[in-house]
Amino acid sequence: MEKYCDDDEDFGRLMGMKTGGNLKDCACQGDQITATNLNSYSNCESLYNGLILFNITDLNGLSALSRVKTIHEDIDIQNTNIQNTSFLKSLKMWKVRSFKKLIINLQNNPEMKRLPVEFFRELENILYGEIKIANFENLHPDFCLTIEEILMIFDYELSFLKLHAKLCDEIGNIGEKRLCKFESMNHLPNGCNIILGDLIIENGDEENMSKLMKLELIVGSIIIRNTELKKFQHFGEVLCIIQFDDTKPVIQIVGNKQLKDPTMDEITNIITRENRVAVIQDNHPDIFSSGSSNAITSDDLQHVLNSYQYDPKCVFNYTEVNSKTIKHFPTCGSVFGIIVINNNTDVSATKLETAFRNMGQLVGGTRIENSTLKSLEVFKFRWFMFYCSTYGFYVLNNPFLTNMGSVAQMGFYPDKNFNECTVRIENNKKLNMDGMCEEESLGQLMNVRISGNLEDCGCDGANFSSRSINQFCNCDVIFNGLSISNISEPLDLSAFSNVYVIKGPINIQNPNIQNLSFFENLNYLRINTNDGTMLNLQNNPQMTRLAFSNLTKTIQNTNTSGFRNVNFENLHPDFCVTLEEFLVFFRNDVTVINLHGKLCEVTDQERLCIFKSMKELPSNCFTIIGDLIIENGDEEHVSKLLETFYLYGTLQIRNTKLPDLGFLYSIMMIVSLNENLQVIQIIGNKNLTNPVFGIMASIITRGSKRDAIIQDNHPDIFNKTNGTCEIFGYAPDDMKYRRRLNFIGGDCGAYIDLTGYSSADNAAMILLITVINFFVF
Repeated sequence: MEKYCDDDEDFGRLMGMKTGGNLKDCACQGDQITATNLNSYSNCESLYNGLILFNITDLNGLSALSRVKTIHEDIDIQNTNIQNTSFLKSLKMWKVRSFKKLIINLQNNPEMKRLPVEFFRELENILYGEIKIANFENLHPDFCLTIEEILMIFDYELSFLKLHAKLCDEIGNIGEKRLCKFESMNHLPNGCNIILGDLIIENGDEENMSKLMKLELIVGSIIIRNTELKKFQHFGEVLCIIQFDDTKPVIQIVGNKQLKDPTMDEITNIITRENRVAVIQDNHPDIFSSGSSNAITSDDLQHVLNSYQYDPKCVFNYTEVNSKTIKHFPTCGSVFGIIVINNNTDVSATKLETAFRNMGQLVGGTRIENSTLKSLEVFKFRWFMFYCSTYGFYVLNNPFLTNMGSVAQMGFYPDKNFNECTVRIENNKKLNMDGMCEEESLGQLMNVRISGNLEDCGCDGANFSSRSINQFCNCDVIFNGLSISNISEPLDLSAFSNVYVIKGPINIQNPNIQNLSFFENLNYLRINTNDGTMLNLQNNPQMTRLAFSNLTKTIQNTNTSGFRNVNFENLHPDFCVTLEEFLVFFRNDVTVINLHGKLCEVTDQERLCIFKSMKELPSNCFTIIGDLIIENGDEEHVSKLLETFYLYGTLQIRNTKLPDLGFLYSIMMIVSLNENLQVIQIIGNKNLTNPVFGIMASIITRGSKRDAIIQDNHPDIFNKTNGTCEIFGYAPDDMKYRRRLNFIGGDCGAYIDLTGYSSADNAAMILLITVINFFVF
């Protein structure tokens, strides 16, 4: 039996199997452990029928369980002197088949102060849990949980009967989550993910509610009193509450005279010490008469109308579509309002289609929830403009819906600041979304939530963690970006090998990742941002290469006035970028914020030249590597540069008789990674009256030092630019940003002492050092 117990294709899926008396058994019975037979478990790697430890006072014998790797079924530890579960140091898998039952019970263990964080990490391997219930009761008064452990408990959706514990002083590893201690809404920072202390919202705090949009966890109570709020719509997408103080209600909603809708759909789990009290009183008399927990209100409609100029005849001024309100649906081509189709919609699909037939543009939003619709062909149009940033587009919990119809051809238009429409298509059990994430308008959206349908498309990068990585194995599209950060344990990143498109920023800050070759099929990177970073590789001490296999097609920012920023910072000292990768950045208009690296070793390529001197330079160089130095006597050779497009080094023009720099017309990109030298030097050219050159589109430097020194040239050097210190021609704003320079020197401002720069020996030494530092060998 030795090989069968942990094989998921055989007996490994069973919980209550008993083996014994065979030539070789493969597991031990965890429900038969006593103080007297503990030593017989010293070779056990699997326990069936759970782990039950009752009345164990001699702790020395627990070391017999140190080899246990897998526990099948519940854990029940009662009436012992056990201080923690460190004796399970080899535990890797805990398999439970659970439906509304207790899976872990720690009860009457007066010496137990902690569960090691490794124990919580193994909860991720619960295979068969639905409602998973835990009980931690009558333990040591100092038994505590860290914030890290609390987050894990909520991630694994554990419910508690009792939690006799307190908050540990140490926080644990919470990654990039922002933790805030609550003082008042006025003093609360924006962007808090975790709040320590009671969240108190009072009169005057209404204007600060947007601060809670990213809130995920409250360690304390929610107290909302005497406000002017009419509904709660400002919490994050998922909110969990843990309250260790049994003397306080978990939630207090008191004295909010305008509050008609108190629902908090975002709350997914509440854990308390024992009591679970919520106090709701002295609010609006109709607080619980709104019907639908997600019903829109007149305030939602007014928000839409306040955001646009509208024709009153074209406003649908009702909060749902039914047999009475549909008579008032406008016949305009552009309709303003929120279309809600739900379980109160007593109108046939044919009548809906007739009502909507003239509508070619909807300004507002749509919510199709708990409806009986089988198809969204009620919106029967080929091209449709949908301005929904003020509310959103929701298709939720429609049990009969099988067809998205023409919705896939909707044009989801952002607002004037390029903020996207919220799109959620969730829990439609018969709806097949497979393949639709890259069709038409959905393919242009970054922040979409598609889950719980018959078939989904794409994966939500916001849900990535070391525990969820296997969920990405079949993903070809990732929405909402991807952040791999603050994870110390090894990751099997081959889970991303099928990803073809990532929509949203990529942030990788991980001590173990060496390159990005695991994105072996990534072809497209898309983002919607004004000045955010679309690819951030930061604090990765083992990273030596990018090694993108296929990212050659499109790096796209749907914000047409935004930048495409990347950042490569604090990586391995040998980190390098290839010529081909630099060209990908150039062709996709990418701005490099920091590039802490070098140019990778270059193999022989056609028309690639290593610069030694203008005299020795061939006349057909497409790419030049090394500092391009043009000095007195080189004037007769400058025509060699007419077909040069890319320079990997600095540009130095000094002491020549050149009247202009037109020979540099073709140069489009300079990559200068030596911070000891200015990117461009134009010095001592007494005849130079026109320094403007080229179609320069991009300048890449190591960091923020982007100096160009212009000094001791002809006194009229900038007459043709009306006195402006400028050497490049006209360009759109994004190109100006990519090629920006800090102009210094006597022709542009304060005179700079150049002692040492004019020495031929010094120049040669600088060139030698630059070439050596530029390559990785």
